[in-house]
Formats: sequence, structure tokens, C-alpha cells
Amino acid sequence: MNTKYFKNSKDYFEYIDDKLESGIKIKKSLNLEIFFSDGEKIDLENSRPSRKKYIIPNYKDETVINIISGIRSNFGFDNKYDYDKELFDKKYNHIVYLLLDGLGVNVLTKTLRPSSFLRTHFYKKIEAIYPSTTSAATISAKSGLYPLESGWTGWQNYIKEINKNVILFTGVDYFSKENIGINVNKIIPYNNFFDDMNLGEIIEPDFSKNINKIEPLLRRSLKTINKSKFQYIYYNYPDEILHLDGIDGERTKVKMKYIDNAVKEYAEKLPEDTLLIISADHGHTTCSPFDISNFKSLINLLERKPSNDARCTTFKVKVGKNDEFEDFFNLLFKNYFILYKSNDLIKTGMMGNPNDFINSRIEDFLADYTAVAISNRYFKLTDDNIIFKSHHAGITIDEMEVPLIVIKK
Repeated sequence: MNTKYFKNSKDYFEYIDDKLESGIKIKKSLNLEIFFSDGEKIDLENSRPSRKKYIIPNYKDETVINIISGIRSNFGFDNKYDYDKELFDKKYNHIVYLLLDGLGVNVLTKTLRPSSFLRTHFYKKIEAIYPSTTSAATISAKSGLYPLESGWTGWQNYIKEINKNVILFTGVDYFSKENIGINVNKIIPYNNFFDDMNLGEIIEPDFSKNINKIEPLLRRSLKTINKSKFQYIYYNYPDEILHLDGIDGERTKVKMKYIDNAVKEYAEKLPEDTLLIISADHGHTTCSPFDISNFKSLINLLERKPSNDARCTTFKVKVGKNDEFEDFFNLLFKNYFILYKSNDLIKTGMMGNPNDFINSRIEDFLADYTAVAISNRYFKLTDDNIIFKSHHAGITIDEMEVPLIVIKK
């Protein structure tokens, strides 16, 4: 039997559409090597799933939520969770939490020498919040809430009031790129974990501008640290360069050396009795896309377009189509994604304690099903030419293990 090979996943899925529309059925699929009822066989080049190790998050291991409890305790405020008493070994006058977007343990060790500043101050590994993506994890880092509580579960989500998928950080329609003019923070509000402490500040880039330098953020920190007992600093790298250049890319290595040098210089200028904690929202893993943006055989089973994130993708299925959707999805993708009924996913505790408060947006955001990545693929949902070499939001170790880097002055 001859095999028809495809290099491009979009063309591959559109070919499946044509076959199914003509009445031909899929007899079986082995890692996307598909056997049709008319005797034809097709395959997608380089589609075999990598055997990545993954973990099911349960928050028994330490996360940023535990660090927050330590910060609150340091300043004499109540805290909900256990924390590392050796990290918070005394009462510090100042604490700075610097979050470097996308700095997984694997990124740290592959891009910097053991003698680098960040690696010589490596303290231990901790676990990322799940979903291991910026929108979910940075809101947890600022609010002290798990995603089930905050409602922030992914990069883009379905806002029922306007019937659109919205990028939560920008208020832009994910598919049309139209600025729809809503303030997402008013739709999914949260409080900072230090608001009641009255001693902290947030230092972030202006997300409306193309920011690639860390020094302006660090200068702001040094200028105001004597007025602020606690500072949360967010820098959008190395994540942005990792998506485009990959973990092993030369530009990624150059950027990491730049960050290492800038943070070293910053740390030297911090006042005495300061605890500098450096970590990340998530890690990164090398992967390539399954372009399902025009995969009609799948999309026609849905009430609306998929949402949430590329490696933690949610699906709202048409009434009466659940069994058909499950069978079709697993026929193609079961070795790349774990497909959960979203209610079952909630019960696992992967996004927080299901017995605690659950945000009212969760039902819409997680919809009926959630596909959680365990391999080397992500779902490309938009019909454009942007291809990422590295991504996150799955549960592989690369995405879920982040460093805790500590400097005590």
C-alpha cells in the first residue's frame, strides 16, 4: 500500500476533510498514519509523538502560591499555605519577586554556564501553576489564587457577553485581531495578594509597546525600593524569544546572557537586608503545530471556535455530538493530548482545589472538554503564518519545572 505524505499539517487535515466529505471513512489511525476505507493511506511527516515525561499537577510540591505565603508571613500577615522556612529564614526589610517569563529549569541549564550569576544562585526547582501559561500563572503570582479561583486559565477565552474569544491581557479579539474595547480586568477581577499589606508595588512593562529591555524595570525598582517593602517585577523574556527562536536558538542564548548580566548588576545595587527571589511563570518545550484552524471535520462538531491556549485547548461541543467528538479527537490526537471532560479535569485538582471557591467564568472558559498536551505538538488555531518553535501550557516536565533562584543581602 502506497502512502501519501504531507509536510504541512494544514494541508493534511484539509485532505482528511475532503476524504470524509466524499463519504470515505477512517479505518484506523496510528499516530496520524491514517488508513482510509478506500484503501488509501496518508501520513504527516515528523508526526510521531516524542516521549516526553510529564506530571499531573496536584500542588503537593511547592509553587509560587507557597512563596506568597512566605512573603506575607515575613511582613506579619496571615497566610494560607505552608512555605519554605529556610528560604524565609529571618524577617527581611525588603523582598523583591522577579518573574522572568518562560524561564524553565531546562532553559536555565541549556542557555547559561554553571558559573553564570543565575545558575550559581539556583536554590531549587518548584512547580509551575497549571495551566503553565502566562495569563494563568502571573495572575496567580499577583493574586495568590489558583486558576480555578481567579478564573484566569489561558491566553484567550470566550467572553459570553460579546460572543467572542478575547486575549485576556489585551482585550483584542483573538481571531479577528480587532480591539473590542473592553477592560478584561473588570470582567475577571482579582485583588493583589499584598493589597491588604499596604506596602507593595507592581513593576511591569507597558504592554502596548514593544519592550525588550529589562533595565528600565530594574531602574524603577531601585528608585522606589526604599518606599516599597515588597516589589513584584515582571519581564516578558525569555518567553518571547523562545517562541520564535527555540530553546537551542542562538538568539535565545544571547538574550539569556544579557538577562544574567543585567540581573547580576541589579542585585549588587539592592539595599542590605533584601531578599531577591527570581522564578518563572512556566517553562518551555520544543514543539511544532497541528494547524486545525480550518479542520472542518473537527470544527463542525463545535458550537464555537476552540479557546484557552495552544497546549491546553478547550472545546464547546454541539448538543448530541459529545461521543462523536471524543471518538474523533482521540482517534487522531490521543498520543499527543489527554482529552478531559472539563468537569473531570476540575476534579483532578490540576487547576486548584475543586472544593474551594470556583470562579463563575470557569464553566465558559473550560467549556465541555480540555485537551492537555503531553507530547511535542501544539494546536494552531489561527489561519496565519506564525509558527512557534517552542511553547507551553502542557504538563511536560519542561513546562512545569521552574527554578527558584535566591539572593540574600
